[in-house]
Amino acid sequence: MNLVRDLPPIKPNLPQVTDPADLTVLTAPDCPAAIWSRQHSEALSVWLDRLPASQLPRWRETVVVEEVSDAVRDACAEAGTPEGAERDELITEI
Repeated sequence: MNLVRDLPPIKPNLPQVTDPADLTVLTAPDCPAAIWSRQHSEALSVWLDRLPASQLPRWRETVVVEEVSDAVRDACAEAGTPEGAERDELITEI
């Protein structure tokens, strides 16, 4: 998996923000989504680049926000994502 540093706009009217305070754009009735561009640690980027795609978590489930970390942790375990600081950071980022 590669992390792209500078993403081109996905759709001209889909806002991209770097400051979480700017996510208020989501309150506009004509804004279906927004892209929050964030920086990850270099260690996480390197780890993700080296991780085989088969070990990346894959899941589709509707959960309440309080259950997201547990759902991602379960998906990582099912995919065989190696345990460690980078996996913990990935779970936190998601």
